[in-house]
This record gives sequence, structure tokens and C-alpha cells, in this order.
Amino acid sequence: MGAPPKVIEDLKRTEAAGKAFDSADLLSACNVVTAPQGHGTEYGLPVPTLASAQEAQAFVDARIAEGSDYIKIILEDGHACHLEFARLSEEELTASVDAAHKRGKLAIVHISSQEDARMAISARADGIAHLFADGPPRAEVISLMRRAHAFAITTLTAIQSGLGTVSGASLLADKRLGTFLSPAAQAHMKEAIPFRCTGDLANAFAAAKELRKAGVPLLAGTDAPAPGSWNGASLHGELELLVRAGLSPSDALAAATSVPASTFHLIDRGRIAPGLRADLLLVRGDPTSAVTSTRDIVAVWKAGVPITRNPVAFPPATQ
Repeated sequence: MGAPPKVIEDLKRTEAAGKAFDSADLLSACNVVTAPQGHGTEYGLPVPTLASAQEAQAFVDARIAEGSDYIKIILEDGHACHLEFARLSEEELTASVDAAHKRGKLAIVHISSQEDARMAISARADGIAHLFADGPPRAEVISLMRRAHAFAITTLTAIQSGLGTVSGASLLADKRLGTFLSPAAQAHMKEAIPFRCTGDLANAFAAAKELRKAGVPLLAGTDAPAPGSWNGASLHGELELLVRAGLSPSDALAAATSVPASTFHLIDRGRIAPGLRADLLLVRGDPTSAVTSTRDIVAVWKAGVPITRNPVAFPPATQ
């Protein structure tokens, strides 16, 4: 959902050369659309920023030229987490969404509050990145997302951590995952997010449940590698949180496979069917009954190539 373009370029070059069987295939928004001193500018890296609605098309075109597969737009003032950022105006938001659509790209808007979710979808965004925990889901927001055929990337993992419970802790205690995590990964998954957000995880759970009931596509995401999470491992925790939110295990699994593939128009993957990529995970047990069975991995294939998966660390001691 955002990364330095050179990093993405190098990873895609390795993937295209058939030399990336130790990592996942990757799509990225590269640089995000954000305001001067907006969220995304605080990490010490030089990033372009959008100064006016009139510049939106040229700004989005530059993101596409640098390799963005879709456009990520930041709608965030930080108040939900006691932070302070400059943010895009509604005019700049709408102009950025329209600019993405003019070039045939998905426009995905980062939000952290329910009102921002409403604004994003009202501006014709295709989807939101993050659910919201600042209040119970309002019927009009759920209905708006349904009518707009919008999607939501859940990131319950990040929301849980932002509310004060480090998401990685329970995953580290599971030897089916902990055994395969490096010391660096384990340390990162123990880290707390350096701010505390307001809200309740139950609100995010209710939003996920109501959106699913309304037929809004839910995509499993984790916001890894934010503190308390790690790429790959944290997705297993996201599946568990989705089930706790009221989704069936099968719906949670779809949120991590077929639904993202369909949403991002990846017609060659995301399901098990003749002619599709053989991206396969073999597990012990039945994850359609107990979704945590996804952690008991027997074998992995990427594009039909078997992947060697070796333990790299002793499982951490439980507290």
C-alpha cells in the first residue's frame, strides 16, 4: 500500500526473472498521495506531496510512471490516535480519485475514522484501507459502501495493536508459527505501536460483520510490518480476528485469497481451478472449520514450484 519506487522496481525485476521464490509476488502503490506534512511524510524518507487539486492528475500520472499498480490516497489528520497531520481537502481527495480512474487505476483511501470512510466513498474511491474503531458502524455508511460497490481492507491486526494489545504476542506463542520466525521478526512482533488510538475493537468487529452482511467485499490485510506485526505470519492472526468478528472461516479464507484476486483484477490466481497459477498451501486439519489450521503448514507451492520451508528459530517461551 506504499513503498519507495526503487525498492518495488528491484523486487519486480527479481520476480520477472523467476528468482523470487523465497518471497511473495508483489503489487504496490509506490508513493502515496498525501498533503505536505501529511501522513506518510513522517518516516524520514523524501516523498512527493500534493499541493492542490489542480495538480492531482499530474501527480497521479507521476505515480503511475514510477510503477504504481494502483493509487493509494491518504485521508488522515491523526486525531483518532492523538497525532496531528496535515490532510488533503475534499476537493483534493475527489480530484485524486478521479485522476486515478481516468488512467484506469483503482483508488484506495487510507482512513482511520468512520467519517473519513464516508468521505472517501462519497468521493467515489474504490475502497478503504483500514476499518474504523472510533464508533459503532452507522447504517448509512454501510449502505453507502454497498451502493458504491466499494471494498474494505480490514487490518484488524493493526487496529488491535493501535488500541493497546500487541497483535503479534499470541502468534509468537504458537509454535506452528514461532518456529519459522527469525529473531528479528520475533522482536518486531513484540513491539508496541508508539501511540494509543481511541475506540474499541468491538466497533471494528461490528463494522466487518455488517459490511460482510451487506455484501461489501472484505480483504484481509495486516498493515505489516508495522510494530506488532510481520509479513506473512500476521495474516494468520488476521484470519482469526475476522472469525472473531463474525465471519465464517470460509469467508475469512476468501478474504485472503479469491476476494483480493478479484478486487485487484488478478484473473490468474486466488482460487484452485484448472489453468490458474498453482499458488498452493497444504495444511493439516480443516481451516473451513478451524481457521487457525492455516498455521499448521505442510507444504507451499508458488506458481507450481515447491518452496522449501525450514525452521529458523526456536519458538519463543510463553509468558
